[in-house]
Amino acid sequence: MTVPSGGKLNFLEHTLPEGLLVDAGWMTKHGYSTGLRSQYVSAGWLVQPTRGTFKRPLGTLTWQKAVISLQTLLARPLIVGGRTALELQGFSHYLRAGQTVVYLYGPHAPPGWLSKLPLKERFTFRKSTTLFKAVFRHGIRTPFSG
Repeated sequence: MTVPSGGKLNFLEHTLPEGLLVDAGWMTKHGYSTGLRSQYVSAGWLVQPTRGTFKRPLGTLTWQKAVISLQTLLARPLIVGGRTALELQGFSHYLRAGQTVVYLYGPHAPPGWLSKLPLKERFTFRKSTTLFKAVFRHGIRTPFSG
């Protein structure tokens, strides 16, 4: 899917919400060459939080926006789970304090640039296909197994 050259900057403005990010693969898929990306960064229309990622200059980058970017713009089937999900539901007072770890679950690991973003939180990935491996291996019936 390429965008007509006259409307590429306009397309970015309408497709890439402030604070969300995309990677070089997304940019290439939408017709933005390496040279054009460099030109946009030099002109201040885009910033690179880490190598291979791009966002509009306004809006702060948070771990939530990084995850939303992965889920929506980059179509990665990742979900927030574990302690992070408990904290989001207001149960953080039951958990021990320390460095904030964001637990992500999905069939495939997130891209490597996620851990290089300038965020204070650390991401930990768990493969969702192994989450209930014992249930599937032993044929244990659950309310979800029908």
